[in-house]
Amino acid sequence: MDQAERKDTAQHALVYVGIAVAVAVALVLLWYAIDVVLLAFIGVLFAILLRAPADWLSERFGWSEGRSLALVAGVLLVLLAVGAVFFGRGIAVQALALIDRIPEIVQGFKDQLSQSELGARVVAQLNDLVEGIRTLGGNLQRLRAAEPYNPDTAFTGGSGDRADCILWSTAQHGSSRSF
Repeated sequence: MDQAERKDTAQHALVYVGIAVAVAVALVLLWYAIDVVLLAFIGVLFAILLRAPADWLSERFGWSEGRSLALVAGVLLVLLAVGAVFFGRGIAVQALALIDRIPEIVQGFKDQLSQSELGARVVAQLNDLVEGIRTLGGNLQRLRAAEPYNPDTAFTGGSGDRADCILWSTAQHGSSRSF
């Protein structure tokens, strides 16, 4: 292989690497912007839903596109309102029934998952995570409901948490060091 072929091969390799990097960057950006992409896709679908009948009405009756689009949007809103009146109560009852069944469904899923060794470890980790979140939520509620901070009663009348030590340290030293 002579010098010109090597240079040509290197240039082709750089082009391929550049394309691969560009595709990877595009995929990463798409991954981070997936909510925006999905919202745009839903908007396009909604526009098609409104535009197709509006175009048919404007061609069929000779109306302007704006008038046809307004009529289609109004009919769609009326149909949604009628559906909510007739089916709203049933949907609400079913949603509440589903909400009531969620703990039972989760327990069944945990039981099925716990049948394998890996699943049992995952369930244990999830239980620890849920317990940690509950503890954190309880601590935050206690901190919100607590009386104004008094360093004299921090260790005797307080909740005895590490938060008391941090608050006392902050009040004494102006920093967030804890003991």
